[in-house]
Amino acid sequence: MELDAFRLATFLQPNHSTLVELHLWPFPLTVSDLEQIGSFPRVTALGLLQRGPARELNKFFGVIASSFPKLCWITVTLDDEIEEEVSVAVFEDLVACRELKTVWLQSPGWKKLTREDVSRFGLWWPLMERFDLRQSRHHRGQAMTPLEILQDFAQVWSRTLRIISLPFDGSAPVPSLSAVNFKFEKLVELDVGPSCILENSVERVAEFLRAISPGYLELTALDVDDGDEADYAPLWDAVREQVNEGLYSGVVPT
Repeated sequence: MELDAFRLATFLQPNHSTLVELHLWPFPLTVSDLEQIGSFPRVTALGLLQRGPARELNKFFGVIASSFPKLCWITVTLDDEIEEEVSVAVFEDLVACRELKTVWLQSPGWKKLTREDVSRFGLWWPLMERFDLRQSRHHRGQAMTPLEILQDFAQVWSRTLRIISLPFDGSAPVPSLSAVNFKFEKLVELDVGPSCILENSVERVAEFLRAISPGYLELTALDVDDGDEADYAPLWDAVREQVNEGLYSGVVPT
């Protein structure tokens, strides 16, 4: 849907000081569009579609941070024409939005997360309840974050995080049970997307997840039909069954 940013800004500005939610998903926005729309100091929930090349992403999120300082909830789908894998550094200006509890961002592809990235997230957003980094494109062999990084998430958000979605490398080594030093207290949902996993890794991955998240865990995976013989979704189903063996789904952390 084509957007006339001036007309949209004209429509929204009379309410700029009173709006608390703003969802503009039908309208892909460029940096200049965002700048023209202006600031909304009381908005706590924001939903956007981004339009433009990857080189504009830092500025795009910078405008969001300055225009919507009270955000608690944000969802942004990046331009599907972006070809390169995107670094989480592009949204570092959201550090200004200290009250964020939900971050839902979709890119054609993300670079692997590092432990340092997660540590910074914890410092930026101490109240995080839902953290989603989703990918709209999937291909065999693309870089994914090792599953062991969940320990770092548990270290920074053990008492708050309820939902996490990331593409993981489930075939990479996971820590031994004796090395699990941090656990989630409230995690109820783990979405691994198109994550790969080996058949001989199912048991140790399940043991690791059960150790790091002792309660019932709703684990979902994306079945990617790309003609490859590998089919990871059934293996993740097996992981879920082992993780939740003997647990009741109706009892979740509060």
